[in-house]
Amino acid sequence: MKVHEVDLCGQHLYLLLNGQALFDIYDKFGTKGFITDPLKDNSKAGFEATCFFLAKLCEQGELLRRWEGQTRGPVLSEQYFRVHLAPRDVYRAKDAIVTAIRIGFAREAEEPHDVDLGLVELQKKTESP
Repeated sequence: MKVHEVDLCGQHLYLLLNGQALFDIYDKFGTKGFITDPLKDNSKAGFEATCFFLAKLCEQGELLRRWEGQTRGPVLSEQYFRVHLAPRDVYRAKDAIVTAIRIGFAREAEEPHDVDLGLVELQKKTESP
């Protein structure tokens, strides 16, 4: 699993979308639409969604780091982000969340694919010496 590292609220954060974070987000916001739809709202509800996403993704990133034996960092709460997230940082936070989600849904390794032996033979024959 890959984490997205970002500096926000005076902290170096490790954002991770794993299964636990995904289903906690689904439990809170539902499964209709795309996962980042709650972040699009430019009201208090959008800000609160941003704080929830940050807390959840940071929590899972920190738990992964601990699982890997890395130095323990703080597990920051949703309330922490409500208090410390400056207005100028809200859009940076939303961008970091979207990036972490994109990384979370991306494949980490390519799956082996079938090889067309006929095409390989044709390519060998058409290559010039």
